[in-house]
Amino acid sequence: MSSFSSMLSAYIEESGMTIKYIAEKSGLDATLVTKLKNGSRRPANRDKMHQLFLVLGLSPADYTQLSNLCEIELMGKETYDKYKAVVGLIESTELNITLSPIEKFGRYN
Repeated sequence: MSSFSSMLSAYIEESGMTIKYIAEKSGLDATLVTKLKNGSRRPANRDKMHQLFLVLGLSPADYTQLSNLCEIELMGKETYDKYKAVVGLIESTELNITLSPIEKFGRYN
């Protein structure tokens, strides 16, 4: 089980919501949510994951942490580390450039 699926599973359990309810509210299939939770499926596209995270009602810090783990699953650890290094470099300049992972790498799914 990946770090993403372990953390997602914990947040789902903490929420007290059923998989069916979470799936219905997020617009995802319950089977997909179950597979994401147990680690038998990698995350779907970012928009779908965003909806899932919103339904879980995560704090900003928890949302960011789970989102980062999702990005690692989507990009791979090496590419994610390079992405974070580039973002850090850009943010350290005075250019005020902010690029999302989608703008930098495009969609993966």
